[in-house]
Amino acid sequence: MPVASPFAARSAPSPLALRLGSPAQGDISLLRKASGGNVVGRVVEFASGNDPIVEKQLDGTTTDDIRVELGMAMSSGLFDWIADSWGPNPPSLDGAVLGCDLTYTVHSERGFVAALISETVFPALDAASKTTGYLGLRLTPRAVLPTVDPGTKLSFGIGVKPKLWLSSAFKLEIDGINASKVSRIAPFVVRRPIEVISSGGTTTLQAGMVDFPPLRITLSMAGAMDWFDWYEDFVLNGNNGPAAERTGTIRLLAPNLQNEIARVDLAGLGIYRLTTDKDEDAPPDQIARVTAHLYCEQMTLVPGGGP
Repeated sequence: MPVASPFAARSAPSPLALRLGSPAQGDISLLRKASGGNVVGRVVEFASGNDPIVEKQLDGTTTDDIRVELGMAMSSGLFDWIADSWGPNPPSLDGAVLGCDLTYTVHSERGFVAALISETVFPALDAASKTTGYLGLRLTPRAVLPTVDPGTKLSFGIGVKPKLWLSSAFKLEIDGINASKVSRIAPFVVRRPIEVISSGGTTTLQAGMVDFPPLRITLSMAGAMDWFDWYEDFVLNGNNGPAAERTGTIRLLAPNLQNEIARVDLAGLGIYRLTTDKDEDAPPDQIARVTAHLYCEQMTLVPGGGP
């Protein structure tokens, strides 16, 4: 009997959820999408004698990474797992992806063992956007468990609705730089390579160094003077040692643009490219846009309302 992923694409909008820990712990976050988690054969290639054809065969099995997408309304346990995965000692957790019916009764559960978060994907933050924002996660499990049908209901109230997070609701702050005219931050991904080590029938995971991505920021020329001064000093004049790097914050806000849902603290910011863009067909009085490219050495995820 084939083993199918319970969270493959489905035509009906049935709820999906991510559970961390055991069912008794009840650490549940609702998901928008989920995929992966399949057990597949590992194909190896080798040459045999003088045969010019590359031979192939299976050498054990491996597990596809699990990809999920969710809003910022997540359990504190999941938020802490993401935040800690950006640090020096990323934790590995057990859990399951749950497929539910419209009464939040779990009809399929695919458990995973000792998973590490290898990617955290942020969408474009765009002041002109009207779309809901979703965070993407890529989980690398040591193993997955067979699909079961527990027939139990989730521990939270039926009909719970995730809080709305709009990708337009954000604010960028950089020490000593006027960022009030920033209109867009391009999508960015925090990555941590995970090495899967199989030996003697045992599989272990080894987390590599976390790679914090560069930021591509768009702003109006009307508020770009600080950015041009920074570029001239940091890039053209060569004053770009560690002491000249800056700190900053990306604040993710509720739709009222007042309450902070979460924030990403930035450290070791350096500007390395600055360009001016204006459409050829734009009217003469249209203000040009400026695109700044920054490297970032450290990002820290902080829950809303924190210090």
